[in-house]
Amino acid sequence: MWRADMFWRHSPLLLAGLLVSLPGLALESDRRQPVDIRSNEVMIDEQQGFSEYTGNVVLTQGSLKVTGDRLRVYLQQDRLQRIVVEGQPATLVQTPAIDQPPVHAAAGRMEYDVAARTIRLDREAEVRQGPNRFRGEHLLYDIAAARVKARDEEGRVHITIQPPDAEADAP
Repeated sequence: MWRADMFWRHSPLLLAGLLVSLPGLALESDRRQPVDIRSNEVMIDEQQGFSEYTGNVVLTQGSLKVTGDRLRVYLQQDRLQRIVVEGQPATLVQTPAIDQPPVHAAAGRMEYDVAARTIRLDREAEVRQGPNRFRGEHLLYDIAAARVKARDEEGRVHITIQPPDAEADAP
């Protein structure tokens, strides 16, 4: 049985720990940084197993920054099940490595499903790193398979990949 004080104390840490431990998304040093969540309100529903942060939500840990209008953390038997961030848009910025530009993600809704090991971005989803962009109404990233699936009911998925810098290729 879990208690509200344990839930309150650990849910932000679980959230940030899972976000920054995704393969290839974070600097190693981010995992050792404190988690900071700020919002206008927080509500903990012990019976339903979730906490909800609303109003100008900002989560930071090292190079990770997540923003949205609402952030929900779902637990079941003391285990994190999923994280949902919503906003106009919800955003995520993360530096994957010191020598790489940050990854920027934006969507009306982002969901991380722990059991399925997927990150779903819905409603005008976009992921970009440097000049490279990936846009569609729906993006699904399968972490274990390192596979991205995209679709857009009203248009087409749009991917822009810039060629490598000519100077970087010179001997």
